[in-house]
Order: sequence, then structure tokens, then C-alpha cells
Amino acid sequence: MVGDSDSCKVVPEIKPGGGVEHNEYCGRGLVLDAYKDLLGKSVKIKTERGTGPDAGSGFFVRNGDEIVTAGHVVKNSTSVKVEMPTGELLDARITNYDDINDLALLKVEGLAADPSRAIELDRSNRDLTGETIFTLGTPGLKNEEKVMSAGTVLGQTKFENILKMGSASSFAGLQGAFDTGIKELQQDATSYVLGQRLASTQGILPGQSGSMQVDRNGRLVGVVTDTAGDSHSLATPVDKVAELLSNNGKFAFNYSKKSDFDINPVKTLGVDAMIGGSMLPYVNRVAPALYGLKRLTDLPSDLSSYSSASAGDFKSQHGRLAAEDIGFGAGGLALSIGILSKVPQAKYVGMAAFGVATASSVIGSFEDKHLKYEGYHRKDGTNRQPFMWNFNIAGKSIG
Repeated sequence: MVGDSDSCKVVPEIKPGGGVEHNEYCGRGLVLDAYKDLLGKSVKIKTERGTGPDAGSGFFVRNGDEIVTAGHVVKNSTSVKVEMPTGELLDARITNYDDINDLALLKVEGLAADPSRAIELDRSNRDLTGETIFTLGTPGLKNEEKVMSAGTVLGQTKFENILKMGSASSFAGLQGAFDTGIKELQQDATSYVLGQRLASTQGILPGQSGSMQVDRNGRLVGVVTDTAGDSHSLATPVDKVAELLSNNGKFAFNYSKKSDFDINPVKTLGVDAMIGGSMLPYVNRVAPALYGLKRLTDLPSDLSSYSSASAGDFKSQHGRLAAEDIGFGAGGLALSIGILSKVPQAKYVGMAAFGVATASSVIGSFEDKHLKYEGYHRKDGTNRQPFMWNFNIAGKSIG
């Protein structure tokens, strides 16, 4: 790898036994060079599912508008969003899914192609045992910091060998798959436990599933899927990623675009807030000012998102939100001051500014569309769920 400068930089790293430490590196070195090279190629993935929000990691491939991550990061998700290196949050859809090797391919909505973002795949098929590898991902649901982890490859192993190191309960769900008597499900379970994983001496934290695992030349050698203790990681080998990118997959995933109004019309139109405010006459007088102040606190974030955005739809959305922040802030203050001090001019100016911002917000709630997962179907016509929809890696049934 080649770093872009010899300046010092603090690199967040996973320390032995877990946790993150911040180490300063100066000059040239593998860790610093790897960190600099991978920063713009790694993303945080945020999902919503029935059990609540969750997060994982991923990385750009091919033309830089697609993401590879671990399959379990996005399974059963009603929405998937990719947090770009610039901070912008873009919708993504699942376009291919490997339920045996725990991989998923995502297409990012509205993102222009840029191959310089993409990671290069190692296609040498060489034995990686003993080689140094690096991983960069974003652990935790709320954490935004990308964390580096270095390690050494121990070699490839069948996943069943990892399961045998756990308790008998690790096999419970998988045994249930065999006990169903369904031939196809039994075949999937067999393929799953016999699947290859790249084992390494490398600490991995929750939320780093889906992270790229690269060699010292910055080429992809695996995708992090599991931990095996505090200081060992498991990754799906790169040849399975190559297969994911080259085939059409077993499943077709269906999405629709819905506006905020489609999702929650009462909240979008502010009906609940209006009813609540009308019941509290005095609060109703200061409510415009309080809401305006709240929106002004959003202004720095919206301006930052607007200036850094690379996707057109995202940029225009945050430009509009920034204008609304100003309209609500100035209008809300003027309106409340006019009502409380009985100054008609301030009241009317405030009403005008607040009204324009409100109209813009309501129109935006109809225009801003978000991808919503509607379901999937098998391309062979059968109704059976993807294997990972039924059993997680710990062997527990997830329904």
C-alpha cells in the first residue's frame, strides 16, 4: 500500500481482549498506509427490522456504486441505508444474496459510479496462511468511527470446525433444519456447515461484520462474518465474493419507494402536535419559538450534509432542509414574540416565514422517497425462505 503523505495520524485500533485504543503513527508504515487507503472504501450500514435498528459494515466494489457486506447484516431488514464516507445517508437495496456463505450485494440509490472507491479483489488463489491482513469497519450501532484491526491468517477451515468449539446449543437450530425432513433445507444446512472460512488472529467488535479483509497490498481476501473469541476472526474467502459478483443469484428482492406521508401521514402533517398544542393554550403561544429553536440546532448538520453530498437527490434534500431550518427558526421566534407582545408586524412576518417553511416541509414529505423492502421470491419458483432467514450463525431459529 502507498500512503498519501508522511504526516502523523491517529489510528483507532482494536486492542487485544477487545475495546479500542487510539495510536499515533508517523511516517510510512503498513498500518497507517492501510488506514488511509481503506477509509474512503469502507461504509457503515444501518438497517431497520422488526426487532429495531441495527448496524454493520461494508465496502465498495466494481464501479463504486455497489456494496458488499455480510448477509446477516441485512437479512430480514425492512430498510437498508449506507452511510457514505462523506456522512451522507443513502438508501440501498439488496440485489444479490448468498445465504450459504453469508454474503450480500447492495446497490446504492442515486450514487454516481466512481471506480476509485472500489476495493480490488485478490484473484491469486494462493495460500494466505501466515500473511498479515487488515480490516476496517465501524463497530456499534451509534458509533461513527472507523476502526482498524490487524492480524495474521491461520488458514482456511470448515465452519463446522468452529461450531464444534461451541456448546451443544450451537447446533440446535441447524439440527432443526435437518429434522424438518425437507431435502432442500437439509442440503442448505449441509452446505452451510461445510462452507469455508478464513481464520485469523484478529480482534473484531460487534458491528464490524461485513468489513473488508485485505492483504498488505490492499486487495480483498475475505469478508468478516464472525468472531471466534476475543482475538480471532472468521471471514468468507474472496472467491465466494467473486462468485457473488458474477452470478445472478437465487433470489429477486422487491422494493417500493414510499414518501414520509405514505409511511406515517399523521406524524408527517403534524396532526398529533397540533392536537396536543391546542389543548395547552399558553404552550401553544411559545410552541413556534420552541420548534424554531429545535430546527436551528439541525442547521449545522444539514449545511454540512449539503456541502459534502455527492448524490444529487441527497444534496437537494438537505439544501431544502437547511432553508426550512432558517424559516422555522426565524419565523417561529417572530411569531411567538408577536403573539406574546401583541406586535402585529412581528406576528405577520413570523406567520409568513413559518408558513412558507411548513409548506415546504409538507411538500417535501410527499416528494422525498425512501426505499422500503416488500419481500423476495426465489427465481426457481419455490416458496422456501433463504436459509439465513431461518437459522442464525449461533444455530438459533429466528423464524
